[in-house]
Amino acid sequence: MNHNKRGFSLIETMVAMTILATISVAIVSLVLSVISLSNFAKLKNQAVGLSEEGIEQARSYFQNNGFSQLNSLANNKCYSDGTFQTQINPCPDTASCLQGIATSNPLFYRSVWLTQSSNSVKVRSVVTWKDRNFCQYTEVGTYFYSY
Repeated sequence: MNHNKRGFSLIETMVAMTILATISVAIVSLVLSVISLSNFAKLKNQAVGLSEEGIEQARSYFQNNGFSQLNSLANNKCYSDGTFQTQINPCPDTASCLQGIATSNPLFYRSVWLTQSSNSVKVRSVVTWKDRNFCQYTEVGTYFYSY
């Protein structure tokens, strides 16, 4: 009797399908991780832009009104916008999300902090947002000096 083996046995087919399924799950997991990181990077980039905008508003106020006016506003106070008319009291903690005033993008909240010293004002612009139920924040800061 001549038994020529042609094709694959059931065990060989099951092993091949298991390997293929494992590779497919790994690829899908990798793609989902890349998408998640890409979305986070996009939100972080927008938040940095909004934070820099808060610094630029403070710089504009400083250039238009002078150091003494900006220094009089500062005493560990934070404000909601670049006009420095609306003070946030108490200043939000960066650990507590979505505090401050909503920006032009409703996902983000910004507060601008002013801290005075003898010849400078420290300006911190903090933007917070929620990303999948996790609080995220970014902060940009600079100093303005009297001269």
